[in-house]
Amino acid sequence: ASSAMGCTTSPINYFTSTPNLASNATFNVTITCTTPNSAPTDITLSNATVSTTAGSNAVVGTLSATDADSGDTFTYSLVSGTGSTDNALFTISGNTLRVTNAAALTAGSHSVRIRVTDSGNAFYEMAFAITAMPPPTVTSLSPVFGLVTGGTTVTITGTGFTGATAVAFGGTAAAGFTINSDTQ
Repeated sequence: ASSAMGCTTSPINYFTSTPNLASNATFNVTITCTTPNSAPTDITLSNATVSTTAGSNAVVGTLSATDADSGDTFTYSLVSGTGSTDNALFTISGNTLRVTNAAALTAGSHSVRIRVTDSGNAFYEMAFAITAMPPPTVTSLSPVFGLVTGGTTVTITGTGFTGATAVAFGGTAAAGFTINSDTQ
């Protein structure tokens, strides 16, 4: 007898009364065993915030799954159930969660329910809170005047600065900027 992946193969004795066969024959039987498919156990979203000014089809984050089966491939989808309140505002393309139209989002938390299905059709579902960030609001600049050629350090005060990716003055991008807080 031999063993592979917990399965055993061994000769089987076969007895027959058929005249053309020997009365006692031994046949080798091969049994093929496969490891049962394990369902995914977790979904991770790389980012859960999006600006309400991000535009149409804007990327929220990248999805990944945890599964005990090595080499599994995954399909992601939005599904109904607990936490699917705002599914209609989002789409999934491959492993990327996108907002259909960021301008249609109200600032605050939005809930989506995502299913990951592995190549063996086992699945796992999880709800995520996506935070829609309003556009920044500027309440003051200091100083209010600077050199036309640039080089003046300007302090901007307001709200919603966390996560800012650019600063411009009259359409001209600032050479550099530092976000000190959500308000400066």
